[in-house]
Amino acid sequence: MNRKSQLLGALTGIVLFLIVLLAAINFAKGIFKLSQQSSDDFNTLNSLIDDVSKADVGSIESMPLRIDKGAAIVFFENKGKPIVITCGYFFRSEIYGATKKTESKEIAVPTNCESGKTCVCLCKKLELTKDKATNKEYYLCQNILCKSNEFDIKYKSSTPLQCTATEGGSIIERDALKDVKAPRERTIYVEKTSEKLITICDALEQGKCVQKESEIKYV
Repeated sequence: MNRKSQLLGALTGIVLFLIVLLAAINFAKGIFKLSQQSSDDFNTLNSLIDDVSKADVGSIESMPLRIDKGAAIVFFENKGKPIVITCGYFFRSEIYGATKKTESKEIAVPTNCESGKTCVCLCKKLELTKDKATNKEYYLCQNILCKSNEFDIKYKSSTPLQCTATEGGSIIERDALKDVKAPRERTIYVEKTSEKLITICDALEQGKCVQKESEIKYV
């Protein structure tokens, strides 16, 4: 009887091990699939930007864009400077009541961005790093895919965000800066605003990303 119980216990253990192993394999496949979809959409976005840049001013195209959790698409301006990210927080004190506090950190320009050009990068992760010399914290783009362009590319968000790019470029992110619920998939529009400016937005106003170039406010 003990021998049968031991055999049954061993078989149960093997079955449970196989179930856990299969679940782990499926989970790993799911992670790879999401990352591959995000990379594919990034490449499609760059192809769409190239196509729109060659079209007439005012031309608009759209596409679904999938971004992995914790990832970001970063648009560096052609000044070779980092992007400044500013986050706003509300906190309450007994003396001052509700008060807003802002905090700024930079996203360093990846070394594979060409000097003097706009650089679009897919960062699989924005890692918060500290400079040992200055003790200053900044974001480092990890697992990078980048493409440089001759024209400016900027992103305009239709909704107010807790963290925004206030200098040096713009960013589309999914929970990369703060733990804010963001959709994995969104529709974006790519517009040729002028001969040297491509605007990307997530909502159209009267059929356009922007009405006048001078009135553009980017995130």
